[in-house]
Amino acid sequence: MGNNVIRSKLSSELKTCLLAGFCSKPHCPELWNPNRIMQEEIAHTGQCFWQTLLVKCRAKPPGDFLYPYPADCAQMQQNGNISSGMYTIYLSGNGSRPMQVYCDMTTDGGGWIVFQRRSTGELDFYKRWKNYVEGFGDPTGEFWLGLDQLHNLTSSSPIHYELRVDLRTANESAYAVYDFFQVASSRERYRLSVGNYRGNAGDAMTYHNGWKFTTWDRDNDVALSNCALTHHGAWWYKNCHLANLNGKYGESKHSEVSGRGVNWEPWKGHEFSIPFTEMKIRPQSSSNESVLARKKRSLPGKKRKIRF
Repeated sequence: MGNNVIRSKLSSELKTCLLAGFCSKPHCPELWNPNRIMQEEIAHTGQCFWQTLLVKCRAKPPGDFLYPYPADCAQMQQNGNISSGMYTIYLSGNGSRPMQVYCDMTTDGGGWIVFQRRSTGELDFYKRWKNYVEGFGDPTGEFWLGLDQLHNLTSSSPIHYELRVDLRTANESAYAVYDFFQVASSRERYRLSVGNYRGNAGDAMTYHNGWKFTTWDRDNDVALSNCALTHHGAWWYKNCHLANLNGKYGESKHSEVSGRGVNWEPWKGHEFSIPFTEMKIRPQSSSNESVLARKKRSLPGKKRKIRF
């Protein structure tokens, strides 16, 4: 079978499966490697290797998914995807609005869209307004999803999202959850709205509730100076911050001139730069669903096998 025929079949039959997320990269990496497919095709002397790879997709056609066009990682999870990694979701469940996101499928029941991660300090987060609007970095490593995408996710659908912030040092961890999270439009300078706090990291985000986003080249805070310049970051600064998760990695100074670290003041103060942070959102209803799921898993009885 010629390469053109293979490509044609891949584009027509795999497209729906891949976009539905069922054969996503973490589950079927072979599907995302065209060279591997061509090599295997030759090795199998004309037998269509891709047909074997499609078994998982064909076993559960897109029409049989609970959510053919999942709007978030929680719906992706309900479609049977249980591994953390990259997936295609669809804004408001609209099949014409695909969006690549990293899903955390393990933390507190999973179903989270991760939109920020700091872990190595290799990526410079001291960037201009345009970068924060559009997003930057690698979602499998350090990255920022983008203010436009956060607005689209949290403000353009009837789904209400909650926010979780995970913080870790070499030997400690803490978290903060807010039962509501929304980012306004560019016209409102991506104003932040957060709800009630729970967790063990302390409440740092309520201080920033209602404030616009600020970068070194776009000053929207109320301080006399630009908080992004003073604190070497970009955030929903007020005057200036209790949280500075986009601050300078490894920076442990805090003063009027150089308070620039990756800070969560209620947990580690302003003079400790936190080495690992993740910010993520999921639908509010998923909190209750994850609790029920954990209870079901704890009940004795025959374990169900997950079929793909």
